[in-house]
Amino acid sequence: MRNNIILNKETLQFETSKLSAKHLAVKVFKYLGGSLLLASLVWGVFHFVFDFSFDTVMLTYKNEKLISKLTDINKKFDSISNRLSNIQDNDDKLYRVIVQMEELSETERKAGYGGTESYTELRGFENGEFLIESNRKGDQLLKQLEVQIESYQLVGKAVYSKNDSILSVPGIFPIFPDKYWITSEFGYRFHPILKVWDMHDGVDISAEVGRDVYSTGKGVVCQVSESNGGYGRMVLVDHGFGYKSRYAHLHKILVNVGDSVKRGEVVGLLGNTGRSTGPHLHYEVIYNNKRINPATYYVQDLSRSEYKKMLNSFN
Repeated sequence: MRNNIILNKETLQFETSKLSAKHLAVKVFKYLGGSLLLASLVWGVFHFVFDFSFDTVMLTYKNEKLISKLTDINKKFDSISNRLSNIQDNDDKLYRVIVQMEELSETERKAGYGGTESYTELRGFENGEFLIESNRKGDQLLKQLEVQIESYQLVGKAVYSKNDSILSVPGIFPIFPDKYWITSEFGYRFHPILKVWDMHDGVDISAEVGRDVYSTGKGVVCQVSESNGGYGRMVLVDHGFGYKSRYAHLHKILVNVGDSVKRGEVVGLLGNTGRSTGPHLHYEVIYNNKRINPATYYVQDLSRSEYKKMLNSFN
C-alpha cells in the first residue's frame, strides 16, 4: 500500500495517509485511458494525413497519365488528318479532273461541321479542354471520311459511264519522277532567251538528256516535227474529247504521225533541241484549242514505285 502525503486543513500540517487500492486503480485507469486516447488521436491524424496525401499523389499521377494519353491521341488525329488531306487533294486535283467533275468546296468537305459548342458539357471536367479537342478532332475526321467515301463512289460511277474518255485525258506526269525539277511553270514569265515578258503555255521539266517521255493519255499522234527552231523536235498527240498534249525540245522522236499510243507509252526522249537553254521537256495540255495549265491534270508527288505501278496498270 502506497503512502500519500496530504494537508490537514484543521491543523494546517502535512500528514501521511495510505492510498487505497481502489484509488490507485482509478488513477492508473485514468492515466492509461488518457494515454490510449492520445495515442488513438495521434494515430487517427497520422492515418488521415497519410491516406489523403497518398490519394492526392495517385490522383495527380493518373491525371498526368490521362493528359499524356490525350496528347498522344490528338497527335495521331493530326497525322490522320494530314494523310486525309493528301487523299482529298488527289481526289480534287486528279480523279475528279480525269472524270471531269468539279472540285468539292471546303464547306462540302467539312460537311457542315462547326465549332466546339457541342461539347460544352465537358467544360466542367478537369482537363476539359483536352477532352473537347479530342472529341472535336475525332468527329471532324469521321465527317470528312464520310464525305470522301461518298466522293469516291461518285468518281467510280463516273469511271464506268465515261469509259475511254478517262484514259484519253492527259492525266499523268510526262516523265519518271526521279531527279528532275520544274524550271518554268505555266503563266507569264520573263523569257530566258528573248528577254521579254510573255505567256509560257506549258511547264518546263529539266532532267538529263535521254530520259523517257511518256504520252500522258491515250490518243493518236497527229504531228511530229524535226525542226531545230522554236519547239525543236516535237510530238503532238490528239487524245480526242477536245484534248491534245505537246512534247517539245526532244532529243529523239520514237513515234510517227498516225500511231496510236496508250497512256504511259514512250513517245520520245528528253533533249535540248530548238529554242532551249538546257536539257528539258516543254509540256503542254490543250483543251478545245485553248492551252491550260498542265499541273491541273497530274499529281507530282507520286513516289517512284507508285508511278511505276501506275504505268503498269495502263498496259
